[in-house]
Amino acid sequence: MTKKTQRQPIGAFPLATAETNAIMMGAPFVIASRMSQFWMSMLSTRPQDQFDATDMVSEKMIAAQQSIVAMNVAGMEAAMDAATAMMSGKAAKDPTDAILAAGLKPYSSKVKANRKRFQKG
Repeated sequence: MTKKTQRQPIGAFPLATAETNAIMMGAPFVIASRMSQFWMSMLSTRPQDQFDATDMVSEKMIAAQQSIVAMNVAGMEAAMDAATAMMSGKAAKDPTDAILAAGLKPYSSKVKANRKRFQKG
């Protein structure tokens, strides 16, 4: 007998879905703003107008590091919750949503911050 794999229903991961939606809604605006800023800075001769493209890369590297740490912490918390649930005789809850949301949070917060910054400027 083969065991059927259970599919998660749509909306089964509310925290991760919220973070994904924040990225999907903000990223196109930020990309368009950054690209226009990048091309306009290429035309300028003033040093203060030069756009530092390394900021874009370093920002994503920092978010990736924060994401890895956050997912590891969420995984450790899930393991502790599972051990506690097992010792108390209760069923452990599925940690998938918390781990996914923890991994997406640094990216969505950067997108939100960039969008606010570009809307003001």
